Amino acid sequence: MPSAGQRTMAQILFLLITATFVTVIFFGYHWVGFPGYTLKMENYKWALLVGFTGDLIGSAFNEAIYSQQEWRRTQLEKEQLEKLHLQSQLDVLKNQINPHFLFNSLNSLSSLIADDPAKAELFVDKLSTVYRYILLHNDRDWVDLHTELAFIRAYFHLLQTRYGEGVQLNIAVSDSQADLLLPPLTLQLLVENAIKHNVVHKNKPLLIEIASSGEMELMVSNNLQLKDRQLVLSHGVGLKNIAERYNIANAGTIIVQEENGLFTVKLPLVAPARALQKV
Repeated sequence: MPSAGQRTMAQILFLLITATFVTVIFFGYHWVGFPGYTLKMENYKWALLVGFTGDLIGSAFNEAIYSQQEWRRTQLEKEQLEKLHLQSQLDVLKNQINPHFLFNSLNSLSSLIADDPAKAELFVDKLSTVYRYILLHNDRDWVDLHTELAFIRAYFHLLQTRYGEGVQLNIAVSDSQADLLLPPLTLQLLVENAIKHNVVHKNKPLLIEIASSGEMELMVSNNLQLKDRQLVLSHGVGLKNIAERYNIANAGTIIVQEENGLFTVKLPLVAPARALQKV
């Protein structure tokens, strides 16, 4: 789409073309000595006025069409962002508060109650922490890294109860980044994504690492041991939603890398003061 400056320059150009055309007609006939023609400045001025008026009316008409197109485009983008927000919430619900997740959690809890009541009590505590975090933070734009990491530890406890030694988590985040912000549930989506796409087995453990990667960046990586793609139902919604949430907030761009046997996602971290400016 042309900018306002470009449209203004186009309007000026049309006025110059009109002035040149009228001038050539009136003075050209005069210079050539066209039979029966007499140059009258009054007519020349009226011709310029009519030409300029026509240009301005045409420009106003084009500007109206452009404004209408821009309004339609803005409305479409707004609808798309609203759909994305709803899809993001739906994606979280599918990954967490769905019958499959709840069934697995309750199944693990049932086994623990019979075998190890103490572990069962801890499992219930972590499960309540996970659901409480989702209910409190799912509709927020930002959460500090310290709070998100506390949640991911509770969430990972549920995963490790289910998968045992088949999945491992290493967190190496600088204390100086504790108050920096990121969209809530971002780390959960990435951990869930790693488990969804990779083989998890005690003889072939999935290693997930969350670590600092610069002062204002966080890195989430896992070793690649991909499942058969036919066995994985995926539409790539998780990573897309994370990228769009950063894009909507104008908070930077996530970087996705796949090299040296590792899948890595680098996340920008946002200072609290900057996040407040974006609200």
